[in-house]
Amino acid sequence: MENIIRADVKLAIPQEGDAESILNDKPRATIKLTLNKPLHSEELTNIIHFIAYSVSGVDQEYITVIDSDANILYISQHKE
Repeated sequence: MENIIRADVKLAIPQEGDAESILNDKPRATIKLTLNKPLHSEELTNIIHFIAYSVSGVDQEYITVIDSDANILYISQHKE
């Protein structure tokens, strides 16, 4: 993906020993992209799918993607 200069991924995974956390918290991922030009929607979809399939327990609805200027590129419509 030529449009991406850098990608930082932050994961929030509940601790295994904390039963309450595991029951109430879902694993989440936030991706911050530094871009040299805007992404095509297909590229963004590919990034979301890659994270969802690569990180155990992280579903698409718990992934957020922002750019280096804090613009939201993707945030799920999932409501808890």
